[in-house]
Amino acid sequence: MSDGVILDQWGGIIKRVRRDPHTGHTIRHISYDAEPLVENNKRLQNDSKGFSRSRTFRLIGEVDPVNLERWALADGLTLGRVMRMNKHEFGPWVKRHLREETFFRARGGKI
Repeated sequence: MSDGVILDQWGGIIKRVRRDPHTGHTIRHISYDAEPLVENNKRLQNDSKGFSRSRTFRLIGEVDPVNLERWALADGLTLGRVMRMNKHEFGPWVKRHLREETFFRARGGKI
């Protein structure tokens, strides 16, 4: 099986496309190495307790763009729709997903 043709590569995101030889369907694959982001979130959980250096803001978590799109698709949304959400829609939406996938959280406990 081929890895496909790279369509775009920017900011660590790699977009590929390939054709499934059995079904003939075109498959779009997006990948991103989220390990550095997850490791940074672990470090923040241990070092800063989820606050900024000035302790003015509480950082809940960081999510890479590929997983943000994966969450959107799982909810039947486009990434564009998610980016157009107002703060009253976006905040609860992100919190729900951060509760489910704790490795993107920069602090422990309840959010």
